[in-house]
Amino acid sequence: MKIITLIAFPLIGAGIGYAANKIAIRMLFRPLKPWRIFRKRIPLTPGLIPATRHALAITIGDLVGKHLFTAAEIDRALKKSKFQDHLLAVIKERVGIVFNRELGPVAGLVPENFRSYFDVAVKAVMYQAKKSMHAFLCSEEFGGKAEQYIESLIERSLEKDLESIVTVHEREIRYACIETSICRFLTCPALDQWVEQFVYRQVCERLQQENSLHDVLPVPIYEGIIRTIENQIPVLLGMGAWTENEEIREKAAAMIRQACISILKTPLSQLTGNDQDFPLLEICTALSRQVLGVIRSKEALVFVSSMVRDTIEAYCDNGASPVKKTVEDLFGKKGVANLTDRLKTEGRIILRSQETVTGIDVLVEAIIHRLLARPVGRLSDLLPAGVRDGIYLAVRNMALAMLAHEVPGLAHSLNINSIVAEKLDSLDLLSLERRLLFIMKKRLQYISFAGALAGFVLGCLNLLFI
Repeated sequence: MKIITLIAFPLIGAGIGYAANKIAIRMLFRPLKPWRIFRKRIPLTPGLIPATRHALAITIGDLVGKHLFTAAEIDRALKKSKFQDHLLAVIKERVGIVFNRELGPVAGLVPENFRSYFDVAVKAVMYQAKKSMHAFLCSEEFGGKAEQYIESLIERSLEKDLESIVTVHEREIRYACIETSICRFLTCPALDQWVEQFVYRQVCERLQQENSLHDVLPVPIYEGIIRTIENQIPVLLGMGAWTENEEIREKAAAMIRQACISILKTPLSQLTGNDQDFPLLEICTALSRQVLGVIRSKEALVFVSSMVRDTIEAYCDNGASPVKKTVEDLFGKKGVANLTDRLKTEGRIILRSQETVTGIDVLVEAIIHRLLARPVGRLSDLLPAGVRDGIYLAVRNMALAMLAHEVPGLAHSLNINSIVAEKLDSLDLLSLERRLLFIMKKRLQYISFAGALAGFVLGCLNLLFI
């Protein structure tokens, strides 16, 4: 009997401790509603959590809003490399979709509701572009740059050789044009009158200047006439018997030769005298026809054309001569400098003229319209990999800065305390009980076992007082 008593007291104490802790744990959630007897609420009903759920929700909400979800905690979380790497990966995925999408013209990317604003923006851009171009054209900076460019362009052109500007083929075409012009000039009817007047004027001047044929004729022709006369004298003298005397024949030949020389050295005005019937005009006309016949012959035309071509080619060294040398020979160094200044001034005036301004306006409009009508394509093809990576990093940094700056204020405006409190207060108690018991099952069992152990110890202590 004594052994049963010794065993019963500790076991009963252990059972009472286990049952008490088990009931206490159970009473955290149960009963869900207050129990009443004769309309009197039984104490400790409902359970602890159902009875204080609202106050508990408010307390947890304050804890989350004021101590857990703070600006410092948000900033600390945003600075974690894991979060930043995840954010960068998300941005690469989302922005990469946009970069790899085939985009049409810019106008097609604008929503229909904003199309009118887009048109206004395009017109504003055109206006500002034109205005900027007009202001730049009128500026001294543009004037100086334009003159520098024109001067450098002229210098580069002058340093080139003629062959680089006018090739052999192009020069041959121009020589053909020159030959055609010469032929047209020589066959012009006005040339007949001009040559006749020129010959007549020259003959009249020679008559007035008391010139003889000896003075007018070239020396080879004059000497040829004398030789011809000398050769013909024996023939003339051989026509009579009186010429058989050698001495007489020699004297006669000398007299004839001297008479011919005298006639050739006699002024032309004396030969013609005041004879009104002297056919001066007919002689001049005949001479002019002879001259025209010579200069209009095919041989003369070929000779003149070849002479012009050979002279020009020799002058420009077959195209190897610098342009600067040719221009300086034509205009002189001072003339080249004046021509350069004139070209710079004229270029500046032309670039600032109303026609140029109008052309630039048309060009600006055409460029902008063409750019807007051109499909954009894939941005990944237009942007190098380094630029895309830079965009990703810039977007990530912008997002981090925005989150760090805006999330605390956003959380405050959203009233996280009340949201957490409302969510906790609206939870189903049975669901909450299942979740908490599932999470703390082992811990709660240890509490029950601890109660049993405490009861067992108290039962053992009671044995001391029996």
